[in-house]
Amino acid sequence: MASGIGDLVQRLETTGRLVRLDPSWSPTMYRGTMLSSRELDAVRQIKDVLRLGHVRRIEADRVLLDRGEAATRPEVVHIDCAALGLNNAPGTPIFQGARIVLQQVRHLSPCFNAALIAFVEAHRNEDADKNRLCPPNPYPSTIDDWPGMMARTWRAEGRWLREPDLAAWVAGSRLNLLRDLPEHAAEPAAQAAVERFVTHVPAAIERLGSL
Repeated sequence: MASGIGDLVQRLETTGRLVRLDPSWSPTMYRGTMLSSRELDAVRQIKDVLRLGHVRRIEADRVLLDRGEAATRPEVVHIDCAALGLNNAPGTPIFQGARIVLQQVRHLSPCFNAALIAFVEAHRNEDADKNRLCPPNPYPSTIDDWPGMMARTWRAEGRWLREPDLAAWVAGSRLNLLRDLPEHAAEPAAQAAVERFVTHVPAAIERLGSL
């Protein structure tokens, strides 16, 4: 049992569930990027890294950051790749009368979440019921957000399983990362993994809440 966030992250990294771009550096941010091993290897080829905080201004001969500056030249092209991309605003009810506020429900699955919300909108009448099945799950900003994000995902998935029509839609959706699991149902490794998940997820949700 993990003793705290640091211990949890270390265990997750040991199993390959989480990775660091630079294994020698403890990151201060976590945005839930999904990378293949090949993509990770490619990113790790970048060696010239500045750890001086956010860029505040780019001038002709220097880049000003939170905690210092770096030299540059007028002929250098600077590309800003630091946009959030995914909104990390606090969670708010997704169904609000005539308004739908698209947000994360299952962790790090924006396309699946949009389709899920559309299905629930089309097959449920009351906003209270819709919001019960689609609780907002804010995007993470730091690794401290990981336990809450995962616990909210697992609680929501448990609700879906108790709704036959929704469970069937999730199982058949091409956007569902676990869609192919039934094809491996006879494999001992898959059976063992599912059994571990079903057995331990209730206690894991409780423990993640305390973390």
